[in-house]
Amino acid sequence: MDEVCRFCTLSCTTLENIFDERERTDNEPLLISILQYCTNCEVSECDSLPQNICGPCKSAAKYAFEFKLGWEQSNKYFMERLSESEQFKIKYEVDEICRFCTLNCTTIESIFAERERTDNEPLLIVMLECLTNCEIREFDPLPQNICGPCKSAAKNAFAFKLRCEQSEKYFKDLLIACDQKPDIDELITGDSCSSENTFVKEGIKPEPGTPLKMLAPPDGF
Repeated sequence: MDEVCRFCTLSCTTLENIFDERERTDNEPLLISILQYCTNCEVSECDSLPQNICGPCKSAAKYAFEFKLGWEQSNKYFMERLSESEQFKIKYEVDEICRFCTLNCTTIESIFAERERTDNEPLLIVMLECLTNCEIREFDPLPQNICGPCKSAAKNAFAFKLRCEQSEKYFKDLLIACDQKPDIDELITGDSCSSENTFVKEGIKPEPGTPLKMLAPPDGF
C-alpha cells in the first residue's frame, strides 16, 4: 500500500510520507498533528494502513486545520467580548459579523437559513457542528451568521473529513478481508489523485504565489 494516499485511496505522483520531517512555516505544527486534529482519525507510524499522503489531500488538510483552529479562536474571542459586555454593560452588535472569522462581510447569511443543497449534502449547521465538535444553537448570544468564504471553507473541510473517515474504513475492511497488507493491484484506486480544485474552492485557495498563512496551533501541538 506504499503507492496510494491514505486519505483518498488513490495512486498519485505527488505522494510523500506522512511522518517525514519537512520544512514548515512559523507556528505550523507537524503534518501528523494537523491530520489528527482535523480528521479525528488515528494515524500511527506502526499501523498497517498507507503511510503516504498526496499533494491535494495535504493541502486540504491544511485548509481544514485553518478552519477548525480559526473557529476555536473566534469562539474564544466572542466569549471574551460577551464577558466584557456583561461586566461593563457594553452592547456588542453581532448581527453583521461572521461567527467563524469575526469579520464584517457583504456575503453574510444566517447559519440556520434553509438553502438549496446537492444530493446527500447535510445541513450547514450539521457540517459546522461536525467540524467544530461544538453545539451551535439558534438562540445563543454569539453571531448567527457565516460569510461566503467561511461557508466554502466549511464545506471543503467537511468533505475532506468525511473522505478521510471513509478511506480509513475502506483500508481497515480491506486488511481484514486480505488478512495482510494487500498488493497495489488489489486496491480499488483511481489512475491519479484528485486535482486541488476538488477540495479548494473559491474564497479558500490563496492567490498564486501567496504562502498559506498558518494560525498559532492549539496548546499541546
